[in-house]
Formats: sequence, structure tokens, C-alpha cells
Amino acid sequence: NSTDPLIEQLLSDWIAKNPASYIPLLARGEYLVWKAFTARGGKYAAETQDDQFRAMNEIFGYAEKDLSAAIRLYPKSLTGYTNLINTYHTSSSFSNDLARRVLEAGVRTHPDSVFIRERYLHFLQPKWGGTPEELDAIIIEINAAQKKYPKLRVLLGYRDFIAAQVYYHEKDYDKALMHDLKALEFGDFNKY
Repeated sequence: NSTDPLIEQLLSDWIAKNPASYIPLLARGEYLVWKAFTARGGKYAAETQDDQFRAMNEIFGYAEKDLSAAIRLYPKSLTGYTNLINTYHTSSSFSNDLARRVLEAGVRTHPDSVFIRERYLHFLQPKWGGTPEELDAIIIEINAAQKKYPKLRVLLGYRDFIAAQVYYHEKDYDKALMHDLKALEFGDFNKY
């Protein structure tokens, strides 16, 4: 979680010295994802300037190359999948179809992964441009998968978590709390 250019140079040097290793590619890819999010800022899309989006998209282009190369070298890279979802779901240079394909590839590799699915769900918040239809579709898939992988059940509370975030932003704290409590009915999670 740094944007220090010295770190980027050290990571690039590490990649140059270890061209057959996926680990330095993942490290630089994750660094670039953080750098891109920092360039964008954390406000709602409607409150974010065009130059912030341009800077984020440019950096995501570099991150995507590193992360894709890392996954080619090591197809079981959980970090690679989650950061590619971050990149594809957030960048206007890429489509949500690419994020969906990464989700599907990650779930094929890690069928019981809460983490990969959570990354995808995260960007279905209105704050990041997600739609209720996209959210409903993935929740239906998670509901079916949780029968085989019970630990996925906790993600069924994500719809209420997202609603709570919206109400919190609108300063309707009673409704936000009600939805947070409903999310907790599906189990404790790092978001709720």
C-alpha cells in the first residue's frame, strides 16, 4: 500500500532478475493496482474527476499485463485473480465481461473461494458503478454454490451490506443498521 516510485523500481529490478517467476510480477501488479486506486481516489464515480479516471486507467493497463503474465506462469494465483478483477471491474478501458471471465476462471481454479467472489461483489456496489441485476445474478450463483461449499453462505449477506453502504452514504443510519444486521444473519465476515 505505497505509491513510492522507488518501490516500483525495486519491483521492476526483481522482475528483470527473475523472469520465470510469477511472484515479482504479482508484487508489482498489486503495487500498480494500489497506485491506480490512489490516483482515482475513493469517492463515488459521480464525484470523481475525469483526469483521476484517466490516471487510474493508464496504471491499470500496466497492472493488467503483470497480473495476466503471473497467472500464465502460475494459474492458481488467488492474488492474481482478485487483482485482475479489481483492474477489469474498475477500469473503463476494460469491460465487465473481462472481470466476469476472470471470476469464472478463478472459481474454476478455486471453487470454494470466498475471496475471489467477494472481490467481484465489491465492485457491484453503486459506488463503483454496479447494477442490481449484476448483483442478483451473482448472488443466485453463490446461493447455488454454497450448497456444495457452505463457507460461501456468508456472501449471501452482501446484498444487504451494499444496501447498508448506500443508506450510510445517504445518512439514513437506521436503515443502514437494519441492513448490516440482516447481512450478519449469514455469518460474520470482514465487511459485516
